[in-house]
Amino acid sequence: MERQFSNKIKFIIFTWFATLFIFSPLLGYAITSNTEEIDDYDDETYYEQEIEDDLTIELPARFDGSREGVAELSNGMIDGHRLVATNENLKLFLLDETLSIIVRNRQTGAVLYSTVDTPDPSNNIIWQNFSRSGVIIEFLTDNHVHPTRVTLLEPDVQNNVTLTNNGFRADVYFPHLEIGYSLFVELTDTGIIADVPDAYLIETGDNLISGLYIFPFLGYTHLGSREGYMFIPDGSGALIYLQYNNRRFSQPFRGKVFGENMGITLQSIPTLLRGRSVVTESHNVLIPVFGMVHTDIEIGFLGIIEGGGEFNAVIEAYPNGAITNYDWITARFVYRQSFMQSMGAGGGALTLIQNERNVFDARIRFEIVTEDDANYTGLARSFREYLLSSENVVPTQEDFRVRLDFLGLEQESGMFFNRNVVMTTVDDIANIRDRLQIAGVENILGIYRGWQHGGLTVGTLNRSFRTASVLGGNRDLTRLLRDLENTNMDLYLFADPLRISASVTSTLRFSAIRQINRQIFEEVVYQPVVGSFNFLQPSQVENIFRGFTNSIESNNVERLLIGGISNNVFSHRTGNVLNGRTETAEVFESLISNTNESVTLLLEQPFSFLWAYTNAFINAPVRGSNYVFTSREVPFLAITLRGTIPLYSEPVNFEANQREFFLQLVEQGVRPTFYITNESPELLKHTNSSHIFTSEFDRFEERIVAYYHELREIYELTLGATIERHERINDLAIVEYSNGIIIYINFSNQSRVMSGYIIEPMSYRIGGTR
Repeated sequence: MERQFSNKIKFIIFTWFATLFIFSPLLGYAITSNTEEIDDYDDETYYEQEIEDDLTIELPARFDGSREGVAELSNGMIDGHRLVATNENLKLFLLDETLSIIVRNRQTGAVLYSTVDTPDPSNNIIWQNFSRSGVIIEFLTDNHVHPTRVTLLEPDVQNNVTLTNNGFRADVYFPHLEIGYSLFVELTDTGIIADVPDAYLIETGDNLISGLYIFPFLGYTHLGSREGYMFIPDGSGALIYLQYNNRRFSQPFRGKVFGENMGITLQSIPTLLRGRSVVTESHNVLIPVFGMVHTDIEIGFLGIIEGGGEFNAVIEAYPNGAITNYDWITARFVYRQSFMQSMGAGGGALTLIQNERNVFDARIRFEIVTEDDANYTGLARSFREYLLSSENVVPTQEDFRVRLDFLGLEQESGMFFNRNVVMTTVDDIANIRDRLQIAGVENILGIYRGWQHGGLTVGTLNRSFRTASVLGGNRDLTRLLRDLENTNMDLYLFADPLRISASVTSTLRFSAIRQINRQIFEEVVYQPVVGSFNFLQPSQVENIFRGFTNSIESNNVERLLIGGISNNVFSHRTGNVLNGRTETAEVFESLISNTNESVTLLLEQPFSFLWAYTNAFINAPVRGSNYVFTSREVPFLAITLRGTIPLYSEPVNFEANQREFFLQLVEQGVRPTFYITNESPELLKHTNSSHIFTSEFDRFEERIVAYYHELREIYELTLGATIERHERINDLAIVEYSNGIIIYINFSNQSRVMSGYIIEPMSYRIGGTR
């Protein structure tokens, strides 16, 4: 009896496993096809769901997705692609049917492919078609919140290609969807320009265009088949190596150019411990660029987003294992997003689609780097040349300075009224300047924060110049500014014309921006005095700030540091009209440009479209966000701007490893910053500046003096020079300047030898020709 029962159990188990084995492919298909029904377009969980599903598929051992890195011509063609344009440096080839292109270096024969020849069978048909199409368009229909992708592999697509002088034009239309576009591609002396102008987008039916990719697989590789890396503009810059990842990574990098669009995107809720966030926020994407380099065949590209598309683009980098077995990097242009619309006081919300299309030209300039320039230094130099030629930066040279940020006034909550917390008066700044000059610190860039009535957090920018009386008032501040005219210290007043505290400025609340769902935007900061801020409408920012600048000019104030509008662009509603990020950026750029004509201007961590208007880059990041898929960080920003715009670091005070941070300043040519108060920061524990735990000048005086003298010596050796080569060999960094100076920085705990120099642990040596 027991044996019969045991046999029945074995039979049931065998039957269960057999059924699972037979029907598992169908179950897998059901799961995959079902992903399209659960998409939240704004949060992009559509892609995350596909990641989970595709990871269950094993790659067949027999499949090899690699292609030759150096291609020879056969009857004037490469892999069926015909030659459509050529110049002294490059050749451009095209496969009409899929708008696939190949870029070939004429000297070496190295090529960059834009599409996959034989797709990896481990991916579903959607991703296979995606990898084979030169352009991919996304659309929304029937108010669905998740997009559908359509490629040039559609059976009824109408694709008319016309050759031009330096490239081609393709007019594409999908009759069954009633959507279309025109692609213009031009070969330049240094690369290609691919453009889908807004005027050539077609929407004649119910389907709404929501997204667009242009040559997303340009330079792709398969499972580490090439040596090299992808470059992402995270913080100072970061690389993702082209190596076999064994499916270690399940998610790609996604960075919205110029930060999140708070006019549409909901603010995420941070992880808090005792009222403070315990998770460091990722850096904003300050520059609209991305790159791919194949170091083994010495070719790569830097993608520069233009045409207004930079305000509506997301940079996406997929290491192999994240959805597909390919490494690829691209820009995704966003024309429409979904958003949450509240149902009213009764609760609940609907997910709706943005009706108005964001208006811009989707344009990417692919600057090709080859041979000795096929590295991240070459990418940065290419971007520098682009900025200079387009006059997006104005070269500025000045003596080496140490930057001191002085906190004047804060407030803490009282029983009935807020109480002033005085940290650094006007006279305190004068005394600190005198003490530093005695120690030989002559060149100082000073910034005065919280100087206005109400202080740093509660104080709101007024149309008139009004210094807090407890700090010395207008009389003492203007006297100090006048006294500094004959010294080597410049003092800038900090102003943020964007943020307002609704709790103390209720009348201005009516001028706050409203998101696409008509709700007033709130920037929640989880602090004791002011818990959230509103943003003023751009028109109100312009109105108030023009009055303020007129007032300070009449009081002979000539230097300003502007924050807020320097690194925020957003959509917002004015009545029934949705104003896009492009319109907001135009208002802010015009305001900053006009201000720059009347006062000397600095901008706080500015987006790249504003670099032409600042005399220095304030709070330049020297690190990245430390994403799990990044292989290493690189000083792309410093290589681009060193010798062009002075770079000042974020405050040294708050760095855990200050020696390592000092060496990074040496490596990148970035000037140091100290956040200074005359009083003990213990007084700030009940204010919005409670995160400042060390700032008292008496504690930092010696370090300021030491940093100034040591870094000034290096700066004077490289005055006016640009970084032309940067290399990292394990823990040893090598930085070569255009004037021949070479700096070796040892980040390890052991001595290193390079070019005959012994570099001590956690130290540096200066070599080269002086």
